[in-house]
Amino acid sequence: NEPDEANALVARALESLPQDSLNALQRAECLIDRGSFGFFIEQAEPMKRDGQAALAILDTLPFPAASQRIAALAILAYGHYLARESREADADYTRLMEELKRAGRDDTLLAADTCNNWALVHYDGNIARAEPLCRRAVDLRRSIEGEEGIAPSVTYNLAGVLLQLARYDEAEPLYEETIRTARARS
Repeated sequence: NEPDEANALVARALESLPQDSLNALQRAECLIDRGSFGFFIEQAEPMKRDGQAALAILDTLPFPAASQRIAALAILAYGHYLARESREADADYTRLMEELKRAGRDDTLLAADTCNNWALVHYDGNIARAEPLCRRAVDLRRSIEGEEGIAPSVTYNLAGVLLQLARYDEAEPLYEETIRTARARS
Protein backbone atom coordinates (compact mmCIF):
# COMPACT_ATOMS: atom_id res chain seq x y z
CA ASN A 1 0.00 0.00 0.00
CA GLU A 2 1.54 3.30 -1.12
CA PRO A 3 0.73 5.43 1.97
CA ASP A 4 2.28 2.79 4.25
CA GLU A 5 5.41 2.64 2.10
CA ALA A 6 5.68 6.41 2.06
CA ASN A 7 5.22 6.62 5.83
CA ALA A 8 7.89 3.96 6.34
CA LEU A 9 10.28 5.83 4.07
CA VAL A 10 9.81 9.09 5.99
CA ALA A 11 10.11 7.24 9.32
CA ARG A 12 13.46 5.82 8.21
CA ALA A 13 14.60 9.28 7.12
CA LEU A 14 13.63 10.73 10.50
CA GLU A 15 15.42 7.92 12.34
CA SER A 16 18.59 8.55 10.36
CA LEU A 17 18.66 12.27 11.14
CA PRO A 18 20.39 13.16 14.39
CA GLN A 19 18.20 15.10 16.78
CA ASP A 20 20.42 18.16 16.89
CA SER A 21 20.11 21.76 15.79
CA LEU A 22 22.06 21.12 12.57
CA ASN A 23 19.36 18.75 11.35
CA ALA A 24 16.30 20.47 12.82
CA LEU A 25 15.13 22.00 9.55
CA GLN A 26 15.46 18.67 7.73
CA ARG A 27 13.50 16.93 10.50
CA ALA A 28 10.75 19.55 10.24
CA GLU A 29 10.64 19.14 6.45
CA CYS A 30 10.30 15.35 6.79
CA LEU A 31 7.40 15.82 9.21
CA ILE A 32 5.78 18.32 6.83
CA ASP A 33 6.15 15.89 3.93
CA ARG A 34 4.66 13.03 5.93
CA GLY A 35 1.85 15.23 7.24
CA SER A 36 1.06 16.28 3.67
CA PHE A 37 -0.04 12.73 2.88
CA GLY A 38 -3.16 13.54 4.91
CA PHE A 39 -4.43 15.84 2.17
CA PHE A 40 -4.73 12.77 -0.07
CA ILE A 41 -5.74 10.06 2.39
CA GLU A 42 -7.83 12.30 4.68
CA GLN A 43 -6.36 11.15 7.97
CA ALA A 44 -6.62 13.87 10.59
CA GLU A 45 -4.45 12.53 13.39
CA PRO A 46 -1.19 12.17 11.42
CA MET A 47 -1.69 15.66 10.00
CA LYS A 48 -2.22 17.15 13.44
CA ARG A 49 0.69 15.21 14.95
CA ASP A 50 3.18 16.01 12.19
CA GLY A 51 2.08 19.62 11.76
CA GLN A 52 2.41 20.32 15.47
CA ALA A 53 5.74 18.51 15.72
CA ALA A 54 7.13 20.41 12.73
CA LEU A 55 6.01 23.74 14.23
CA ALA A 56 7.66 22.83 17.55
CA ILE A 57 10.94 22.18 15.74
CA LEU A 58 10.64 25.33 13.63
CA ASP A 59 10.10 27.37 16.80
CA THR A 60 13.58 26.33 17.97
CA LEU A 61 15.38 27.59 14.87
CA PRO A 62 17.44 30.78 15.20
CA PHE A 63 16.40 31.89 11.69
CA PRO A 64 12.97 32.33 10.11
CA ALA A 65 11.64 29.44 8.05
CA ALA A 66 8.52 31.06 6.59
CA SER A 67 7.78 28.52 3.85
CA GLN A 68 8.11 25.57 6.20
CA ARG A 69 6.07 27.32 8.88
CA ILE A 70 3.30 28.02 6.35
CA ALA A 71 3.31 24.39 5.20
CA ALA A 72 3.22 23.06 8.77
CA LEU A 73 0.33 25.37 9.69
CA ALA A 74 -1.60 24.32 6.57
CA ILE A 75 -1.22 20.68 7.57
CA LEU A 76 -2.23 21.33 11.17
CA ALA A 77 -5.26 23.44 10.17
CA TYR A 78 -6.54 20.88 7.68
CA GLY A 79 -6.00 18.10 10.22
CA HIS A 80 -8.19 19.96 12.71
CA TYR A 81 -10.78 20.48 9.96
CA LEU A 82 -10.81 16.74 9.16
CA ALA A 83 -11.18 15.94 12.85
CA ARG A 84 -14.17 18.33 12.96
CA GLU A 85 -12.36 20.49 15.52
CA SER A 86 -13.72 23.74 14.12
CA ARG A 87 -12.46 26.09 16.83
CA GLU A 88 -8.89 24.81 16.49
CA ALA A 89 -9.05 24.77 12.68
CA ASP A 90 -10.36 28.34 12.61
CA ALA A 91 -7.54 29.51 14.90
CA ASP A 92 -4.95 27.68 12.80
CA TYR A 93 -6.27 29.15 9.55
CA THR A 94 -6.19 32.61 11.12
CA ARG A 95 -2.52 32.07 12.01
CA LEU A 96 -1.84 30.66 8.55
CA MET A 97 -3.28 33.71 6.79
CA GLU A 98 -1.22 35.96 9.08
CA GLU A 99 1.91 34.03 8.09
CA LEU A 100 1.00 34.30 4.40
CA LYS A 101 0.55 38.06 4.76
CA ARG A 102 3.83 38.42 6.66
CA ALA A 103 5.62 36.49 3.91
CA GLY A 104 3.97 38.58 1.15
CA ARG A 105 2.12 35.51 -0.14
CA ASP A 106 -1.47 36.53 0.59
CA ASP A 107 -2.26 37.01 -3.14
CA THR A 108 -1.11 33.57 -4.28
CA LEU A 109 -2.73 30.27 -5.20
CA LEU A 110 -1.70 29.01 -1.78
CA ALA A 111 -3.72 31.84 -0.21
CA ALA A 112 -6.67 30.93 -2.46
CA ASP A 113 -6.46 27.29 -1.37
CA THR A 114 -6.17 28.39 2.24
CA CYS A 115 -9.32 30.52 1.96
CA ASN A 116 -11.16 27.67 0.24
CA ASN A 117 -10.17 25.15 2.92
CA TRP A 118 -10.88 27.63 5.72
CA ALA A 119 -14.38 28.15 4.33
CA LEU A 120 -15.01 24.41 4.67
CA VAL A 121 -14.54 24.78 8.43
CA HIS A 122 -17.58 27.09 8.50
CA TYR A 123 -19.65 25.34 5.82
CA ASP A 124 -21.77 23.37 8.29
CA GLY A 125 -21.68 25.77 11.22
CA ASN A 126 -21.54 29.41 10.17
CA ILE A 127 -22.27 29.63 6.47
CA ALA A 128 -22.22 33.44 6.52
CA ARG A 129 -18.58 33.27 7.65
CA ALA A 130 -17.77 30.86 4.80
CA GLU A 131 -19.06 33.20 2.08
CA PRO A 132 -16.28 35.86 2.13
CA LEU A 133 -13.64 33.14 2.32
CA CYS A 134 -15.07 31.32 -0.70
CA ARG A 135 -15.39 34.60 -2.58
CA ARG A 136 -11.75 35.49 -1.79
CA ALA A 137 -10.65 32.07 -3.07
CA VAL A 138 -12.54 32.60 -6.35
CA ASP A 139 -11.27 36.18 -6.72
CA LEU A 140 -7.66 35.13 -6.13
CA ARG A 141 -7.94 32.24 -8.58
CA ARG A 142 -9.46 34.51 -11.24
CA SER A 143 -6.76 37.16 -10.76
CA ILE A 144 -4.01 34.55 -11.11
CA GLU A 145 -5.47 32.08 -13.60
CA GLY A 146 -7.75 34.33 -15.62
CA GLU A 147 -11.51 34.64 -15.83
CA GLU A 148 -12.20 31.23 -17.31
CA GLY A 149 -11.05 27.84 -16.26
CA ILE A 150 -10.40 28.12 -12.53
CA ALA A 151 -10.67 24.98 -10.42
CA PRO A 152 -14.29 23.82 -10.47
CA SER A 153 -14.16 22.88 -6.79
CA VAL A 154 -13.59 26.53 -5.90
CA THR A 155 -16.58 27.87 -7.85
CA TYR A 156 -18.67 24.92 -6.63
CA ASN A 157 -17.93 25.77 -2.99
CA LEU A 158 -18.91 29.42 -3.46
CA ALA A 159 -22.07 28.40 -5.33
CA GLY A 160 -22.99 26.02 -2.51
CA VAL A 161 -22.55 28.73 0.10
CA LEU A 162 -24.67 31.17 -1.92
CA LEU A 163 -27.35 28.50 -2.34
CA GLN A 164 -27.52 27.97 1.42
CA LEU A 165 -27.75 31.73 1.88
CA ALA A 166 -30.73 31.74 -0.58
CA ARG A 167 -28.81 33.95 -3.03
CA TYR A 168 -29.97 31.89 -6.00
CA ASP A 169 -29.30 34.51 -8.69
CA GLU A 170 -25.63 34.53 -7.68
CA ALA A 171 -25.36 30.77 -7.21
CA GLU A 172 -26.80 29.66 -10.56
CA PRO A 173 -24.12 31.14 -12.85
CA LEU A 174 -21.41 29.74 -10.59
CA TYR A 175 -22.95 26.26 -10.83
CA GLU A 176 -23.09 26.65 -14.61
CA GLU A 177 -19.44 27.72 -14.69
CA THR A 178 -18.52 24.80 -12.46
CA ILE A 179 -20.19 22.36 -14.85
CA ARG A 180 -18.53 23.93 -17.93
CA THR A 181 -15.08 23.92 -16.33
CA ALA A 182 -15.44 20.39 -14.99
CA ARG A 183 -16.48 19.12 -18.41
CA ALA A 184 -13.58 20.96 -20.08
CA ARG A 185 -11.19 19.31 -17.62
CA SER A 186 -12.88 15.93 -18.02
